[in-house]
Amino acid sequence: MVKQVFTGLQMLFPDYPRFIYKLNPLELVICQVRFPTILRIDTELPAQFQEMIRQEYPILNERNSSELPLPPEIQKLMGSINPFINNSRKAFDFVSEDEQWTLSLTSDFLALSTTSYRRWEEFRDHLKGPFEALVQVYAPSFFTRIGLRYRDVIKRSV
Repeated sequence: MVKQVFTGLQMLFPDYPRFIYKLNPLELVICQVRFPTILRIDTELPAQFQEMIRQEYPILNERNSSELPLPPEIQKLMGSINPFINNSRKAFDFVSEDEQWTLSLTSDFLALSTTSYRRWEEFRDHLKGPFEALVQVYAPSFFTRIGLRYRDVIKRSV
């Protein structure tokens, strides 16, 4: 099944000429693969996962993630009312040496983002190793969503 998911990421584009723009309007490209929550990602360091991707993503930033875009004081108050609403979920950001690629791992998703997108095949190649590492180390039961987002910025003055 996992092979089917990554094969799905191949996104068979129609055969037509594609262009690489001199002034690329893509500010950010993100692919996120969601899966049912794996608590082990929140409770232990992803050392084995890091070893598998460290050559490509050597910089590690650990942070708390939150689904709620609220100020910390309100999140803390909400957490005291409902212990399930808090900022205790961990997120691990693995960043490339040039800091143009970021791989984010949380207990329910893996996401790859870049600020230097050129073409899908290159992006897919950056995602393949981390995706395989996720499957090998954490073995998600299945995937609930695969999302791909392109954010364009067009500056008329340029």
